[in-house]
Amino acid sequence: MTRVVFVDDERAVVDALRRQLRPMRDEWEMEFATDAAEAVAKLSEAPTDALVTDIRMPGLDGVELLRIARRDFPQTARFVLSGHTSQSSSLQLTGLAHQFLVKPCEPDELRAVVNRALELRRKVSSPSLVRLVSGLDRLPAVPSLYSQVVSLVTDPDTSLQDVGEVIEQDTAMSAKVLQLVNSSFFGLRHRVTSPTLAVTLLGINTVMALVLGIQVFSTVTSPSVAGHAERIHRTSLAVAAAAREIATAEGMPRDDVSDYYLAGMMHDVGLLTLLSSLPERTLGVIDAPDLIEAERSEFGTTHQEVGAYLLGLWGLPDDIVEAAAFHHDPSASPTRRMSPLAVTHVAGAVARALEDGEDEGGEHRRPLEVPLDHVFIAESGLEDKAGHWADVARQIIQDV
Repeated sequence: MTRVVFVDDERAVVDALRRQLRPMRDEWEMEFATDAAEAVAKLSEAPTDALVTDIRMPGLDGVELLRIARRDFPQTARFVLSGHTSQSSSLQLTGLAHQFLVKPCEPDELRAVVNRALELRRKVSSPSLVRLVSGLDRLPAVPSLYSQVVSLVTDPDTSLQDVGEVIEQDTAMSAKVLQLVNSSFFGLRHRVTSPTLAVTLLGINTVMALVLGIQVFSTVTSPSVAGHAERIHRTSLAVAAAAREIATAEGMPRDDVSDYYLAGMMHDVGLLTLLSSLPERTLGVIDAPDLIEAERSEFGTTHQEVGAYLLGLWGLPDDIVEAAAFHHDPSASPTRRMSPLAVTHVAGAVARALEDGEDEGGEHRRPLEVPLDHVFIAESGLEDKAGHWADVARQIIQDV
């Protein structure tokens, strides 16, 4: 049974939570605490799947509780349920909490957010990788792009559009600004999937704090790891550009086109996570002929499942999570339609085929064999489109 610990210093709030969540008793084992010290004791009593905490509490506050949970109980998903929180506090929380909810929060919303994250976690069959991903507070940014952003945010003449366009080229920075802008603390009516728009909504001071103040990004120093990380970023950018081009050509609405771009950009975030967190083990499998099989043998899971869990924990949209979870084998997904998953699958397969087909000079001297999931393509009614998408993707990816 799922175990969830709730923490709030107001007894009335705790009693209300008990009452509102009573229908969940058959699914959740619920513990309630009225201060952070009591919460730590409950976390220590038994393995806990989720922590839901207020922030403003006397004595040991919610921020410190989240720090303790990240350090000592990394397998526990961390959620904030709080009232008004200052900008500085919400920025601190981007490295500590996985998702943010604002009081008053409907029980159905709270139930859905927690269950979604925990359902994704069940796809990651390795307990050690669950702890690793749940405890993750940062992703490696491309050093050159990170340096550009640092230079831009410290330049008084910089426009937010300029900053956003650089961040949009980086998986780590895109994921973090979207995690923050889509948190309930910002109270937006519509979910944002464009990193450039996210930067515009956050404002230069918030972006500067993210980049310079709270160190939510890291940079890779090992040359071998850095080289592979650069390749992952470059491929992700190319797949994202191809997905955007295909979605635009298919006449998708502008907001949906952003979803396709983001799905392409985030599809290999799990591989980036493994590479940055378990570099030696990941370097041993990353160039295997069958990457998915090699990952299952080495980790007991794959970068698809790791990436989906991470993006789900951070609250990114379902279409983006689905593309990360199934881009190698979309038939395993229940989706059968034109979707970010379908386009990312085609564009990603083209990118892999182009990499596999290169000779030492970067030329392609044999016919391109794109490893498409033809069962999925047929069941989705996309046979007439997939070949054209592959041609578009090849042109875009070779030009990026």
